[in-house]
Amino acid sequence: DPARLGMRLNTDSLPAELWELGAAFNGVLNRLALSYEQMEAFNADVAHELRSPLANLIAGTQLALSRERDPVFYQDTLASNLEELERMTSMLNDMLFLARADRGERVERYQSVRLEEEAAKVLEYYESALDGAGVQGMVVGAATVSADAGLLRRALSNLVSNAIRYTPRGESLEVGVRPAAGGTEVYVLNPGPEIDPQHLPNLFARFFRVDAARTARAHHHGLGLAIVKAIATMHGGEVFAISEANATRIGFRLPATPAMLTQT
Repeated sequence: DPARLGMRLNTDSLPAELWELGAAFNGVLNRLALSYEQMEAFNADVAHELRSPLANLIAGTQLALSRERDPVFYQDTLASNLEELERMTSMLNDMLFLARADRGERVERYQSVRLEEEAAKVLEYYESALDGAGVQGMVVGAATVSADAGLLRRALSNLVSNAIRYTPRGESLEVGVRPAAGGTEVYVLNPGPEIDPQHLPNLFARFFRVDAARTARAHHHGLGLAIVKAIATMHGGEVFAISEANATRIGFRLPATPAMLTQT
């Protein structure tokens, strides 16, 4: 039960013909325990992420109701509340998307997608953010894949948004497309301080932040790279993160054809 997740069969005392069965059963218990622990951690993270905006909403509303105020103050309060509500809605929508991916949802509609064109569209969308951060963006390479264009655009958008936050002013980030073993690799490369190797395996985990303080101030809820991983998985691909030589490259690999997808 949840209070005794560590209990396992003692395979040392089993007859030889039952040892493999006992080991397999313990493997099932290991996976169940890991899933339960991940679910508990996820629930705790969600509660933590929702607590701050809810507290802001309550405090702002209580202040507005504490005494009669002019219309401009009420308008400012409503605008602030709307910002918090939109942030919560965005997070909940992302969580619902991840829940569908966790249930094994796969891409249903494939189309021919020119990755360099999608990358250019994403950079154009982030033009004002790039200008505000003093960062340049460029597309390198070209490839055509069979995929869901909307999902790939979303994954690229999350990668670019993430890179903008960590690219030093005056530098450039690169959206790259290139052949990879058995498929195509898509990445965003940005200069900046290297990420500690111990953090790299966790970058695609939900709510994980290398720099929690800076990310919190920027109002990002830590699901962007988790969604990138979900989109890659839905296409039968995988994600990767490399940080070395004062640069970080984060991206995903897609199989050459949808026929290469395997159900897991």
